[in-house]
Amino acid sequence: MREIFLLLAAVAALCVAPAHAQSYELDETEPRIERSLAAMREGQAAGEAGDEELAERRFREALALRTAALGPLHWATGNASLQLALVLDRSERTEEGFAAFEAAIAAYRASRPELLATSLDDYAHALESASRYEEAERLRRESLQALAFSDFTEAEREELAVEWSLRLGTILRWQGRHAEAIPLLEAYLARVDTGSEEDGYRLAVPLFDLAYALAGTGEAERATALYGRIIDTYRARGDLGDGLLVASLLNQTNLHDNAGRFEAAIVTMQQRVDYRLQLGDDPAEIAMDMMRVADLNSRIGRADRAEALLRQALAQYEAVAPPLRLQRLGELVKWAYDAGLPALADDIARARLELADRSGDLAQRADALTALANLFLDLGRPDEAAPLIARADAILTGSKADLALQRGVVQYVRGRSLTLADPPQAEIALLAAIREFSGLEGWLKANEAVSQGLLGRIYLLQQRHAEALARFENCAALFRQHAPGYRGDIVMCETGGAEALAGTGKVDAAIARFLPMLPLMRREFSDRSPVMIDRLGALGEIYSLRASSARTARHWFRDAGRRIATLTERQATDLEASRLARRFSRIYRNLVATDWQLAQQASNTAAND
Repeated sequence: MREIFLLLAAVAALCVAPAHAQSYELDETEPRIERSLAAMREGQAAGEAGDEELAERRFREALALRTAALGPLHWATGNASLQLALVLDRSERTEEGFAAFEAAIAAYRASRPELLATSLDDYAHALESASRYEEAERLRRESLQALAFSDFTEAEREELAVEWSLRLGTILRWQGRHAEAIPLLEAYLARVDTGSEEDGYRLAVPLFDLAYALAGTGEAERATALYGRIIDTYRARGDLGDGLLVASLLNQTNLHDNAGRFEAAIVTMQQRVDYRLQLGDDPAEIAMDMMRVADLNSRIGRADRAEALLRQALAQYEAVAPPLRLQRLGELVKWAYDAGLPALADDIARARLELADRSGDLAQRADALTALANLFLDLGRPDEAAPLIARADAILTGSKADLALQRGVVQYVRGRSLTLADPPQAEIALLAAIREFSGLEGWLKANEAVSQGLLGRIYLLQQRHAEALARFENCAALFRQHAPGYRGDIVMCETGGAEALAGTGKVDAAIARFLPMLPLMRREFSDRSPVMIDRLGALGEIYSLRASSARTARHWFRDAGRRIATLTERQATDLEASRLARRFSRIYRNLVATDWQLAQQASNTAAND
């Protein structure tokens, strides 16, 4: 670190130098200078007393006097500008403060560069607070160089170089430039961290930043260890109130989850829930954490525990105001269904509709109606979905409000309901939905993505494989651009595209597209999720199109069949009359067919021998 600092210092000394020599003594007999000194003293006293308004007036007075007496580029004028900038920054008058910082720095560059380093540091801090990280980074780098000709001792310069390198590393981490941030954060910690519990507590923020950066570059093992140290330190001290603890627990959970360590992920996420309950945090946020623990449990087959957690989340939402509560109940319906708990999803969707009806909000009522209709379609109950779709359509038809999102959703759900019964009408409805959604922005584009995916599915059923492939590719691209966190939906787009490719005869390309989705499927869906079972059956069907892969096809059909066999009695009852039950029957038929195909191949081989 010392060698790097000295190199930077040498470069800086060549690049920046005072424009001319100048005395650093002020003529206190000059009336304006005398009055400016008094104003500066009064401003400092007012600032220390918390009277920012008086401090600002006095520093402005000093600045005006010194500008008139000494000019704008004199170092003493720079001092007044800097003090004014600091007051304005504390008062959150950002742009005025930035202008004052610029004036101070210009004065120091021109007449007293040994004062430049700390003023650059102050300005960088203000820029960070305003989230202007690129400008802050530039000033952080310049402040490190300016230390070379500061009036600090060599030991002080080295100490500040390490401290300011930490700040630069933090800015780089905030910008997602993790590889650049890591050596700066490591250098700081190597200098100050003894590994003690006390240091673990005192240095929790830079330890967290380093862990985050390491995770961002794929060094999951080191990141896990650092998060573990932060968690253990806070738990040992009984300090639950610091946000770093719950943030570390969340990030640790993500690392365990990504590595397939679901048991460990459940432990850390449950700890986060427990701590937030003790702290009395926002019930809506606690409920989201409970849903995450439920999801983790469902993925390792603990359906009863997952249901209990989702019901706890539902109870938390009782304390949440209706607009947000309605939104989160909609998410809870999806989580319950994806966890293989359709009866619970049904209960929550009905409760949401009752709440929306009481709210009187047209958009909320339409959303709740279409969400319940969507769930009925998921469960193969189109007769129950149809009147809900009609009710939602009637509500929106009578409204003059700009409800493109809700109108698009009604058309989408109508398209879903007609997918098997009337594909041409379903196509018309989905194209109308896509037109409504096309004007939306940001994550709302996920609605267009879902519609593209369903249209691809309809084309697939009609054996319009090339058109289906184009729709599935649009679906995946929209999700990745606007809603990358919807990983389960991306799986559906990509695997649907694989089915379309297989339909065009490109079986090898289809398999190559499908297989990379398997790890993501295992992370996103529970073992008994209907979606997981359906997708494994689809992979078996793709392999079955290639005669030489009958054994591999049977492997995937057997895997899907094994998961069907583990469904609880209640789940089996819920699915009995649904399209999923028919899909599962098809998986079993395909399994029998591949068994017969393999038996025939074995018989032919024996006859040839």
